[in-house]
Formats: sequence, structure tokens, C-alpha cells
Amino acid sequence: MTKLILWCSIGWLPIMMYFMLKNETKFKKNIAVGVTFPEEGQTCRQVTEALDRFSRLQLLAMAGLLVLAVLMALFGPKDWQFTLWMVWLDLAILVPYIPYLMTHARLMEIKKEKGWVRQERKVYVSLDSLASKKWLSPLLFAPPVIVSLMPAVLDRSLLWICLLMALSCVSLWFGYRYLYRNKAEMVNMDMEITEALSIVRKTNWGRMWLITSWFLALTPLFMHMAGRHGLLTLVLGIALTVFIIAAAWKLEMSTRKVQEELTRQAGGDWYVDDDEKWLGGVIYYNPDDSNFIVNNRIGINSTVNAASFGGKLMLAISALLIVGLPAFGVGMDSLGRQPIVVTVDENRLQAKAGMTDYTIAKEDISEITYSKTLPEGLVRVWGTGMDTIIKGSFKDNDGKIKVMADPTVPGFLIIETQDGSRYLLGTHESGEIDRVYEELQADH
Repeated sequence: MTKLILWCSIGWLPIMMYFMLKNETKFKKNIAVGVTFPEEGQTCRQVTEALDRFSRLQLLAMAGLLVLAVLMALFGPKDWQFTLWMVWLDLAILVPYIPYLMTHARLMEIKKEKGWVRQERKVYVSLDSLASKKWLSPLLFAPPVIVSLMPAVLDRSLLWICLLMALSCVSLWFGYRYLYRNKAEMVNMDMEITEALSIVRKTNWGRMWLITSWFLALTPLFMHMAGRHGLLTLVLGIALTVFIIAAAWKLEMSTRKVQEELTRQAGGDWYVDDDEKWLGGVIYYNPDDSNFIVNNRIGINSTVNAASFGGKLMLAISALLIVGLPAFGVGMDSLGRQPIVVTVDENRLQAKAGMTDYTIAKEDISEITYSKTLPEGLVRVWGTGMDTIIKGSFKDNDGKIKVMADPTVPGFLIIETQDGSRYLLGTHESGEIDRVYEELQADH
């Protein structure tokens, strides 16, 4: 089940990357694959051939990644599934950009050969006359904050996750409000086009942040529902995730479509050409720009100025995270093989796995139950849920329960203490829980 969930959760990524990058071949703001061309360059045979080849390479990359994902999911060693998953995720992120960078370099070469590289010159344009669309009111982000806190009223164990999601919703408003820049919307001297592009981008930018805040707000509610309606919660969670991804995709693609239609044949006597400031067409590097955050030229996203200290730091962190994904996978696989040690002495029962430690005084134990199977309705609320180890806060049909067990090895203890706390314990070793149960029964 873990393997199925893992691969289904990101198996669609190459398909999304393919359509996203293939969309780069359509000229928007005179730009294709990160290179700006005049009108005559957009129909040049060498340019169109390079773009067609780029589309074919992207199709091959998508097909290869999907085949590799299926092979890893079906035949990959079970003990290393997270590592394989993370290695594949790295490939799914990086491989499509190999043909992108190759094509970008080829298009820049054609541009220089044809003499279409424009000499940079400063043009001062007043933006004061543009009709500025009002920013969304912070009050629109208030309902998600309230909804994210509501499950804590019903279940105090969710208080911290509710507070975290509420804070995240507040942070999303600040992100929406202060991570937006206008100047990337200018294509040429036509202020009507600039205004239209700015309004569309600003509108969809706000919608994206607001939809994301609702996604975070509903997370604690789903965690609360999981204890009583596990299957329904799973279905609703999948449906919400699909909706969020589809909504984000629609907003991005609709913005690009408008950019394409409004700027078709928009060269003119003067047009914006800042290709030299975009390394590989992807990374913005401009020492003369004091902004840390800038708009991407295409779509609705923002990026950092790599010439700034903060930009260099963000790029370094991003690179480390991508490179470190396989190491994270190794750590997760090691967690799945983590030993579970359950011991009994004259005063206490102790269960330990990694840094998780449940120590129960014998005098506090009010009831001991042995079962060959897991309790009905067991659902994770917070903690680890893997094929060979589950631990943390869970719920079953009888309420909250702390768990530390290997679900694949029959034999489990349910311990209830005098204060009403409940524990579910199991180990990797067959017969080990039977021995612990006999020792506890002898003392009681």
C-alpha cells in the first residue's frame, strides 16, 4: 500500500512537466524557451525546427520517466522503495530541463547569427496611468484561518497542527501581497497590452494563493475525520488534492494563453528583450536590479534575483534539497527497518523505537488485551505510517491510542492505564509480544 501511494502521488509529474515545457514553444511576449525573437524570427525555419525538436525530446523524456517509474514500482526492492522514489523524483525534476537548456542555447545561437540581439537601452515609461486592480482584502483569507482552527475545538491533540495551518494561511496572504512585481508585464510601448497582462496576472495570482490557503485550512479537518471515516477521508483528500492541482494548472495555463494571444506579433519598433539577464532562460541574474523577488516572464509565478545575496542563498538551499532527496529516501527506508524493543522489568513496561519511547509503570496499568490482529478502524493522526512500522498518535473505533508496532507481524498488546491512556504495541519478531504478554499476566 505504501509503495502504491508513493508512486501514485508523483507518477503524473512527467506528464505535467511535458505539457508545461511544451507550452514554452508557443510565443508569449515574443519569448519561446526563454529566448526573445522579433516577429520575423518567430517564423524562421531554423527556429521552428529547433522548437519542434524540443517537443520531440520532451516526449521522449516523459515516456522514459514513466516507464522507469513503472519498473521501479513493480520490481524495485521493497526495503529501498523510498530511496528509489526520491532518486526518480530527482530525475523527473531535472531530466526535462536537459533538452530545455540545449534548445535555449541553440535558439540563442540562431538569434546571434541572424543579428536579432538588441542593444540594451533604457526606456522610461510612466506606469501611473495604468488601471491598478485592487488587492484582495485580507478578510478573504480570514475564513480559511477560522476553518483551520475549528478541529482543535473537537480534538485537542490537533491543536499544534491547527495552529500551524492557521499561521500558514496568514503567511499566504503576506506572500500574495508582497511577492508580486509589475514590471515583467511590459512587452513593448503599448500600455493597453501591459495593463491587460498586469490585470490578468494579478487576478490569477490572488486566486492561486487563496485556493492554496483553503487547501491548508481543510487539512486538520481531514485529520480529525480520519479517526471515524477513514475511507471517506481518503477519497475526499484525493479529490481535494486533484482539485488543487487542476485549479493551479488552469490558472497557470489560462494566464499563459492570454499572454500568448495578447502579445502575438507584438514586436514593434521597440520591445523588451532581457534574455541576457536570464541564465539558461530559467535563472534571473541582474546585479543592477535591487529587487530580491521578481516575476517570471511567463505565467504567474515569481522567482529570485540570483545576483542578490538572498537569491544566491535560496538557489543554494534549493540545490541542496534536490541533491539531498536520495539521502532523505535512505533515511526513510532506514526508519522502516528501525528496531522495536519492548521490555518488561519489575516496575515498568517500556517500548522504544528510535527516539520514540513509551514507558508505562506497571502500577498504572488497568487492563491488558492481547490480539492477533490490529484494532478495527485504526487510522494515523500524527506519526509514522509505513509498511513495516507504525508509531505515533492514532485513532481506532474506541478512540485515541498511541501506537508502536510492525503491522505485518501478528501479535499485539493493547495497554490501558488508569488515566484512560491507551497503547498498541507490537514488534518485528514473531512471538516476542506473546512473551511480553505472559510476563505481564504473571505480574497481574
